[in-house]
Amino acid sequence: MTNASIARQYYLKKFYKQQELPIYTLPKSIDTELRKFYFGGRNECMTKLGYQTGNFYYLDFTSLYPFMMRENQFPYDKVRTETINNNVFKNEWFGFLKCKFRHTKKDNIPLHAVLKNHKLMFPYCDNWQESILTTEEIRYSIDNDIGYEYYFYEGYLYDKKDYLFRDCVDDVYKLKLKAEQDGNKSLRSMAKIIINSLYGFWGINFYNREQTKLMLFKDDKALKEQKEAIARGDIEPEELEQDPKNKPKSAEEKRKFKIQSLLFRQKLKNYNRVGKYDVFDIVDKIKTQCANVGLAFFTTSYARVHLYKLLKDVKDRGGKTYYMDTDSIITDYNIYDDAEMVKKWVGSGGEGIGELKNETGTATGYYKELITLGNKFYALRNRDLGKDEQIILKMKGVNGKANYKNKNIDFVNKNINLDVLDKYEGKEKTTFEDFFLLSLGFNLNVSNMSFISGVNNMIIKNDDLIKLNNDKTVKKLYDKGIVDSYDNITPLIL
Repeated sequence: MTNASIARQYYLKKFYKQQELPIYTLPKSIDTELRKFYFGGRNECMTKLGYQTGNFYYLDFTSLYPFMMRENQFPYDKVRTETINNNVFKNEWFGFLKCKFRHTKKDNIPLHAVLKNHKLMFPYCDNWQESILTTEEIRYSIDNDIGYEYYFYEGYLYDKKDYLFRDCVDDVYKLKLKAEQDGNKSLRSMAKIIINSLYGFWGINFYNREQTKLMLFKDDKALKEQKEAIARGDIEPEELEQDPKNKPKSAEEKRKFKIQSLLFRQKLKNYNRVGKYDVFDIVDKIKTQCANVGLAFFTTSYARVHLYKLLKDVKDRGGKTYYMDTDSIITDYNIYDDAEMVKKWVGSGGEGIGELKNETGTATGYYKELITLGNKFYALRNRDLGKDEQIILKMKGVNGKANYKNKNIDFVNKNINLDVLDKYEGKEKTTFEDFFLLSLGFNLNVSNMSFISGVNNMIIKNDDLIKLNNDKTVKKLYDKGIVDSYDNITPLIL
């Protein structure tokens, strides 16, 4: 049972009001269109790349997505399609707008996302960009004069909206807090799973989903009885007269029909026989309850706008944001010295849902050194902090806690080499100093490994695990913005 399915069952059985607030599955055509522009969190390096010193505050929202689901209205009932073809935004609209946008001025941080080269970027747009945006994201942009011009083609709009998830989020969050107070780790873990997975199941793609099916084909009972009768000599084979439509089918005939059917419908990706079972890797619709990608779309859009509001507040007060990732920022602005910012963003201290908390573990703690090298690739250090908080190392694709037997730094060719993974005997790890060398243009070469079982993604009983060498090279690289010769970063221009 997946985390998403646990959250789905919890919501459906305890909070879903089918008669009062019905949630319908979207028509396939609209579902397909929305998925093209259903984006996740915002992950960017900003201001500067490389090594810098100062006071850097690493701030993180507590349960941002659940907070967005609690605080905002979502659409329900049936969606309607409306042809628009103009650039006038109507205040009563609620839903999604198929549109194009471009910048009229570049005084503000870009708000809207563009998918380019399979990466989510937030550029300045001199040229029109096609998209589908929530009405609430556009509304925020227009109300705050962010600097965009729009042209609308079509709307997927709703006449009804409500706080669909407020009661559910409140209930689960109270459950989590009580479990913490009681020291019930299992209940706390379950509550955390539910609250963090509450948005995800709405976005499940049930139309074209990769799945593996195991089937056991058997002869029809009548065919089996006939074979047994022939074997006993009770009847002769030529005595059998069968209507072709009602002829008992053999296992082989059933297997052949299934394969041909999947091939004809272009659903079959792979096929294997494992013992007495037939294993089909297919792409097909799956059965699911209560799925609507529009609700997940609204959640992530609300979250990006909420993060944007924090970025804007920091910028308006003269602060700089160096890095952000979905629900967190690294900034040089001390919001704890700003009573208005504390009231607005920190609240009761950072532990409440939606509040900002300080990753150092203390209310006003900060890091003195920062290294930004790329997306999900950064390091922070403050030797004055506690042992567990003084260093943070993040490197996507490399396990920062892995132990290696050998480490070699080649200063001539600018290479850091870590090889021979050894969990028990290895003494070498990636360090803050390695990140510093990476900021100077070094490459880090590490020996990774992963394990697979079976073949073609199938796990076969009693097969041994297979070790795969997965050597990886990482270096300073940022391609979501323009990096000048001094490592200063500005948004891309499209």
